Amino acid sequence: MIMLADWFGYGLFPLLLMCGAAVFSKQLMWRKTIWLLTLPAYVIVGDALYQLLMAVLSHFNAGHIIEVLSLTGYYAVCAASLIALLRECTKSAWLESLVVVAAGYTLQHIAVGLLASLTHSPLGSHLTFLDSQAASLAFFAGVYLVVYLILGRSFVIEYAKVRSRVTWVLISVVALAFVIVFNMVMLDGQSEQVMFVGFSYDSIASILLLVILVLISSSDHLYGDLEVMRQQARLAEHHHELAKENIELINIRCHDIRKSIASLSGSGLTADMAKKIENNIRIYDSMFRTGNECLDVLLTEKGLYCTGKGITFTCIADGSRLGFMDDADVYALFGNMLDNAIESVDAVLQPERKIINFTLTAKGGLLVAEEENSYAPERQPVFRDGLPRTTKDDASEHGFGTRSMAWQVRKYQGEMTMKAEDGIFSVSVVLPIPA
Repeated sequence: MIMLADWFGYGLFPLLLMCGAAVFSKQLMWRKTIWLLTLPAYVIVGDALYQLLMAVLSHFNAGHIIEVLSLTGYYAVCAASLIALLRECTKSAWLESLVVVAAGYTLQHIAVGLLASLTHSPLGSHLTFLDSQAASLAFFAGVYLVVYLILGRSFVIEYAKVRSRVTWVLISVVALAFVIVFNMVMLDGQSEQVMFVGFSYDSIASILLLVILVLISSSDHLYGDLEVMRQQARLAEHHHELAKENIELINIRCHDIRKSIASLSGSGLTADMAKKIENNIRIYDSMFRTGNECLDVLLTEKGLYCTGKGITFTCIADGSRLGFMDDADVYALFGNMLDNAIESVDAVLQPERKIINFTLTAKGGLLVAEEENSYAPERQPVFRDGLPRTTKDDASEHGFGTRSMAWQVRKYQGEMTMKAEDGIFSVSVVLPIPA
């Protein structure tokens, strides 16, 4: 029977599976760097389990069916263990870990199929050097590198997309399992020609499965780029309208100020008139100048909204170092952050507690954004996987704001923490500034 064990008698399947998953794990963020040490342990334990399994099968002189079932179980245990390992050691959900491992397993199986196709092809007699473990490992490395350059380096799992297509993900995983078991059962003891055709078909089927898995799990970059362009166009239009509206408001307020000052000439300044003048010129405080045009529009919009809602919005922001972020991402990240804060504060009954504080500073090579806001006692956030669960009744239609923020932070290789204690909800985002 031709299978992975024929080339790697030392049980290197866990290593090859782990490397295959690594091709698609660029976006995964480890909770702590020390958790990386679990990967060598995973390979060592997997190898020991393989050696034990082979010893047991040899001792009892197991038949072909028992061997196939045993190895299938071994492969399944290795895959499930790696899924659990990624879930616990990285900031990824179960579905994300499943997709990464499934894609890695498919890639590993593609490499096996291609290698077997070559060794059983009409040219196989001229490719005997592939029988060596070193040459086989080099072949695997080459296949992995090609797939990484084509798919892996731009592969980003879109959680919302995976969540809405979980059935298709599971179908792909089941189809992969069927292809693998079919390969093991049907190609045993066949002629070289049949094996060549069988492994070639197996490789093509696995490649198609990998493409399907990538398409149903990752973001559609063409569609995404189109959406970004549309959002930027809407942002520019919104900026223009907002600036025009603010200018009109300022002109009206200035006219009111001139009238107020004119009335002072004969009667002196009273407390009511002073308060009126103060209220009239307060509009100037809402015009933010942070050094980033997109952030200026966003903060101005939220500041004016807060003023109308009786919310105290304090902001100290230096947006001059935000140039590495797309405008759409700036608007999505900080817009969601402030929208969530406004929604939370709006439910607070005490006027003196309707407060939102936002700071954005550059510290060395890091951009640090911090936001704090009060929340009503009955809206105490409940966290899951580091993110607050939505308080709305229809959870399937809400709660994407914080997940979108997490996705944006992950996109720029940053860190985000959220916590709620003593009636104050706080968010901290740290993004590395490219050199």
